[in-house]
Amino acid sequence: MKKFYYYFILIPIILVFTIYGLIAQNDDHRKDLIGVKYSIKKNTTIISILKKAGIKQNIRDSIILQFEKTLNLKQCMANEEIYVFTNSDMNFRQLEYRKNIVDIYIVEYDGNSFNMFKKPNEKKIHTAYISGRIKTNLYETLISLGEGPELVKNFSYIFAKEIDCNSNRSKNDEFEILVEKIFINDKLYTYGKILYASYETDKRLYEGFYYKDDDFSGYFDMDGNSLNEKIIKAPMAFYSRISSGFTQKRLHPVLKIYLPHKAIDYAAPRGTPVYAAADGIIKHKFLDRYGGRVLFIEHDDGYETEYMHLQSYSKNSQPGKFVKQGDIIGYVGNSGSSTGYHLHFAVKHNNVYINPRRMHFESEIVLNEDQINTYCNYREIIYSLLFATKSFIEFPTYCSKKRYLFEYANIIGKSPNL
Repeated sequence: MKKFYYYFILIPIILVFTIYGLIAQNDDHRKDLIGVKYSIKKNTTIISILKKAGIKQNIRDSIILQFEKTLNLKQCMANEEIYVFTNSDMNFRQLEYRKNIVDIYIVEYDGNSFNMFKKPNEKKIHTAYISGRIKTNLYETLISLGEGPELVKNFSYIFAKEIDCNSNRSKNDEFEILVEKIFINDKLYTYGKILYASYETDKRLYEGFYYKDDDFSGYFDMDGNSLNEKIIKAPMAFYSRISSGFTQKRLHPVLKIYLPHKAIDYAAPRGTPVYAAADGIIKHKFLDRYGGRVLFIEHDDGYETEYMHLQSYSKNSQPGKFVKQGDIIGYVGNSGSSTGYHLHFAVKHNNVYINPRRMHFESEIVLNEDQINTYCNYREIIYSLLFATKSFIEFPTYCSKKRYLFEYANIIGKSPNL
């Protein structure tokens, strides 16, 4: 346990620089320049923005010529940003075109010649602690905390094998997340790995730890059992209720006749993201009289998933394209023969429909004795990291000094002398 003492001492030091250690950047070459921000809107072009900025025509032509060496200016999108920098005499010196926080293109002019380059990206990974109590559902709670839908998806998938976090669960369920946040140029770009996640109901605490070995990676419970799910039962960001279950006889709400309903209908708001339930190849995408906008995905071992009544497809949802579990493939709609916004989700195995809610798969990753021992050591390190992070964020409100010292001593395996 001695090594855990060193881990516990080092982790707070690391966290100080990780959470609070953003390094200010000094753009010395701009300190004497005047910058104006312009947002690209519908039917707006870079040329029109340069005219609005008062840039002379010969300078405008040279700027456009520089851009055309690298970019197709016809593909400029709304909400992209352009910054025009001039000196105190209002002479053009620099243009910065921000397609997004990653793709930033710069044209510089020193009065004699032009130079264009793509701005290098400064990437930082910070470890963040997020916790809360469910108000309505996990999705809305995390969004209210300023987090993105991607984090909701990644978190809910960790426990998809044991519990459905996407629905309107009981209020007062609690959650904790220790997650990597990836910043580019000091702006949040995306989420990295969730290192630890917990979800606590009034009956049970669920915990998941990310663990990577030479041959595998994934999420495991406290005892080292794999939490990875082969096919997700509810592949969406959020749903309010199950409007129709899997049954051999259901009165069709539109046709008014009894028909088998070999799928699950998840009622959800219009536009709710729909994910690929498992890795696979998009087999079909078409408009059907009854199913509306439909998409089928073919998976390994004879499985196929079907998604119906979509409002629209994601731009990357094309037949023949490989998608990973969790990729957005479309959005909840009411297309076809339907009476409300919902996702009709069906699963077939060897061409036979099965109930998605009753699917059960054996774990594909089983740790041996040596791997279990290594995993348990790693798990304790994550616990230490979790506690240290919480301490920095919440101390002294998190706990009294006495409790802090007790838990500190408990982690490093020593009895507190209080």
